[in-house]
Order: sequence, then C-alpha cells, then structure tokens
Amino acid sequence: MNGEQQLDADAGSGMEEVELSWEDYLEETGSTAVPYGSFKHVDTRLQNGFAPGMKLEVAVRTDPETYWVATIITTCEQLLLLRYDGYGEDRRAD
Repeated sequence: MNGEQQLDADAGSGMEEVELSWEDYLEETGSTAVPYGSFKHVDTRLQNGFAPGMKLEVAVRTDPETYWVATIITTCEQLLLLRYDGYGEDRRAD
C-alpha cells in the first residue's frame, strides 16, 4: 500500500448500527418536522396527484398476481410513503 495505512471506519468502533425512525425521534424530542414547502430547492413540477390517506393496491414482489391494500402516509415529489392496511400505527413496514 505504498506506506499508506487503510482504515476500516467501522472496525473496533464499538458502535452498533441502530435504525432511526424519524417519526419516533420527533415524538421523543417534542420536535415538529419542517413543512415540505420550506425546501424551495425541491422541484414542485413533479406533483403526482396522490395525497395522504388515499388507498393503493400494491403488487407483492414474490407473487405478482397478489395485491395488498396500502394507505399513503405522505408524499414528496415522486416518492410515496405507504403503510400496508392492517398495520395500524406500526411503522416497521412503511
């Protein structure tokens, strides 16, 4: 390596990987998310017509002939955050 030392950033750090839930973080800290409109750099021409609360049929990847009903939780341009119906407030499957 020509005298250079390569470091593995995770090796021996003692840090475990933790999954962050943004909604849980906001709730625990008593914070409020910034409205999407605050980000003027986001191209709003990509509005998709979907809105929170709408229902969709989502194809199951492993069985393309099966569909699950999902509710739109939030939208951001072309992205949709969905929650399968029957999961209640459980965010693990979003």
